[in-house]
Formats: sequence, C-alpha cells, structure tokens
Amino acid sequence: MTKKTEVLCLLVFTGIFLALSIRRGVKNKINILIPAEHFNYLESPMQYESNAASPYIYIEPGTGRGWKNEAGGLARYTLKIDQSGAYHFWSKVHWEDGCGNAYYLTVGNYKKITFGNDADFNAWHWVKGPFYRLEKGEYIVEIANHSDGIGMEKLLFSNDPDFKPWLNEPQLTRFYDGFGGCDGNNTGSWDTIKGEWQVMENLENDSTGISESIFCGTGEGLITTGRDWKNYKLKCIMLPVSDAQAGLVFNYFDIKNYFCIFISAGETNNCILKKIINGREQIIKKAGWSIQTDKWYALCLQNTNGTISFKLNDNSLFSNITDHSIEQGKIGLITQNNSGVYFDNVDVVFY
Repeated sequence: MTKKTEVLCLLVFTGIFLALSIRRGVKNKINILIPAEHFNYLESPMQYESNAASPYIYIEPGTGRGWKNEAGGLARYTLKIDQSGAYHFWSKVHWEDGCGNAYYLTVGNYKKITFGNDADFNAWHWVKGPFYRLEKGEYIVEIANHSDGIGMEKLLFSNDPDFKPWLNEPQLTRFYDGFGGCDGNNTGSWDTIKGEWQVMENLENDSTGISESIFCGTGEGLITTGRDWKNYKLKCIMLPVSDAQAGLVFNYFDIKNYFCIFISAGETNNCILKKIINGREQIIKKAGWSIQTDKWYALCLQNTNGTISFKLNDNSLFSNITDHSIEQGKIGLITQNNSGVYFDNVDVVFY
C-alpha cells in the first residue's frame, strides 16, 4: 500500500467514524427541566396559577398583545449549565387560537425570538424551538408577552437531539392549521424541507372567503409537521395555479422514506399514489380525475395500520390499499414542477 493510499484510507475511516459519532449523539445526555413556578421575576399581566395539577404562568385573552405594544408582561428564570454544548429548547404550552399562540423568548445574550406560532390549540403540548450553544455557567431565560391567551407550564433544555419530551404524555386527538393569525407568521407547526413557502392572502383566486393560505411558488416544495403519527384521517384543500403536481405526504421518516399522493391538472391518470423507500420511487396506484387550475379541491386521506384510502371532492380514487413499508411518521404538503399552489385547512383527526 502506497503512502498516498494509506492517507486516503485514513481520511475515509476518519469520516466514517465522525459520521457514526454524530449519529449516536452525545455521550452524556442532559435534560434540564425548568417548571413554570420557578420564576425569579414575574411582571403583570403575566400571571401565575398555583392551584392547577401542574402550575403554569399565563396571560389572559384580551389583556393586550406585546407584538402590537398593547401590553407588557414577562417572567424570568435562571438556567444553570454544568456541561458546555448545544442545547435544544422545548416548552410545554397552551395556545388560545391563531392570535394567541406565541411568546417572546430570550436566552442569555442571544437575540430575542418569537417562539411558537404553531397550530395546536386548546391543549397542553410540547413545542420545539431553536438550539443554543451554551458554555458552562448561568443564563437568564426570559418569557415575554407576544400574544395574549397563552400559557406556559415547562421549559426544557436538552443536549440530546433525539429527545422526545411528549412520550408518556396524552397524545393529540386533533390537529388543525388554517394558517390564519394576527402577525402573519403562523407557520410554527411546519418544517421546510424544500422550496419557499409563505402564508399569504390569495385574493385573486379565492372566492370562498378564505383569507389566508400557505403558498409555494417554487419548482419543488415540501413542508412537514407532526411526529410518529398513525391511524388518522387527513383533510385539506388545495388550489393549483398551474399544471403542477402537488398533494399530500404521509408516513414521512426522512427525505428518502415517505409516502405521497400527487394530483395535477391537464393530465390523464393525474392522481398518483407512490412511495419513496431508501430514495427509490415506486408508483403504487394511478387514477384519473378532471382537475382544473384556479379551483379549490378537497383532499381526504385515511391512513389506518398500513391501509390507505383517498378521496378527492368526496369521490373515492384509492380504497383499502395495504402497504406496511412505513406505517407511521410525519405528514406534509408537497409540490413538483410547480409555479404556484395554495393549501389550506389542514385537519387531522386521530382515532
């Protein structure tokens, strides 16, 4: 073996070792939980409820929104870091509606951010925020008024990227996102995998009274939400501006493993059920339906223990198709060859 070959092999093995190390995550997994009642300072109209089974802080609906400078209110906490590293932020929260679903978060000297803006309403749930590089020491964590009608029960910092704080807690019975809100930023439930997505008014196309939808105008787009979801009925409405392919994603594990349903205008066999496994695409079923641009369509997917059914405007296109390749995962919205698609009223009912 030549010297050059030895160096090349060393670099390859080093790369494999580093990749495996990153995949395994940190050795000393640390989860720092800060209950809501452990505040150092509380400023009205932020209030503290001590008589609940799990105490929390909150701002009453109608008190005034911080983002419009109608009211103040904040709570401060001390975070102690014993081991330097990258820590993911989580918070267990309760949102009133699309105008009461966020608070301002400041960690140490990091820039203040808007935390939340997701679409889980009227139920306590965990929301994931950014990660912070934190050195050993103490930090002030501040929760401040962005929206009224909010509650906060727990803060959590974890250096484990795979940590799931919602395990062993009651699961969602319903998820709904109409993309409406007061500050024009209600996309907190979604992760952008591909493309440019934005919440916007679709006045030129929408005659149904829907004031805000999520829109993708790039060639390829994919956004996902949820966790290890299974056994549900997923509904949404979609308006294609062009002949683009667009539709639903489900059982999403990663970019190389998921199921999807595409529909497109101006083609025969224009409704396609397919799966991507280890990056390889396989068409499961095709069907045809007359689809026009600039018109809303109702999509309905039922996903039960690996059995898939799909309706378009209440017309059954795929029924009781069984495939156990992937039986759970995130859901999403997807586009291809696209010059404009609107989605709205994403509604998931679990059973």
